Amino acid sequence: MGHLALGVLVLSRQTDSPLALLLGLLTLNLFSWTFADFGYTLSGAIQWHWLDLGLSPFTGPLAFHLVTAFVGGVRRYRWPLIAAYVFFAALAASAWLAFAFPWARAWLDSITYSAIFVSGELATVGFSLTLLVLHARRTTDPDERSRTKTMALAVFASGLFGTSDFWDDFGIPIPSLTNFGTTVSALLMALASLRFRKIDILNPHRLRAAVAVVLNSFHDCSPADKTNRSFAAWACPELLEKRAGRRWSCLPE
Repeated sequence: MGHLALGVLVLSRQTDSPLALLLGLLTLNLFSWTFADFGYTLSGAIQWHWLDLGLSPFTGPLAFHLVTAFVGGVRRYRWPLIAAYVFFAALAASAWLAFAFPWARAWLDSITYSAIFVSGELATVGFSLTLLVLHARRTTDPDERSRTKTMALAVFASGLFGTSDFWDDFGIPIPSLTNFGTTVSALLMALASLRFRKIDILNPHRLRAAVAVVLNSFHDCSPADKTNRSFAAWACPELLEKRAGRRWSCLPE
């Protein structure tokens, strides 16, 4: 439910920022296919698995789109972005065809599909990290550099954990860390995209302070909302920055 809460709160913020829109769409996409994966785990009905594979391919291009918008390069990198959407839309379409055609079901179960999916994910993650490294080198603003590091860590976590469901197909028996990884990645992307100040994600003291602030109860932020209160900070970043400033003021630099 964390993806859904974060997505709704981001999209409900009064902002014209394209980053907020892309982040909201990304988190809603994460919620949709993780919910389908949960339905498959709970019921064993294969249709849930096909639904998962029909929605999850869009996470890669949406995250890539968010990164290009973050570095101000949507127009410059529009062709790689279009290629990513077309590539992953084709993978998603093959999953939707599984509802009607046996050959599509066999394709989804093949190691070739897994290899193509993981290759596409790694390509977008690699391209995204390259753009973020170049952006970090160009900028002279310390806050912007910290946000860029945060976004890079989010992209890395997304690529590392988001494909964990497929590694069994290659003979690498590791537990599925998809839900954990995508939740952490979405939170880090929110910290970077919504441009909270004074966040250096590579400083362990500040990282613990940021996590504590996000997970705290924000009673004066939205007193009427009794659900998902830990995510209410995204709806009122001014309060987050105010509290974060008080906490970090007593931490060592």
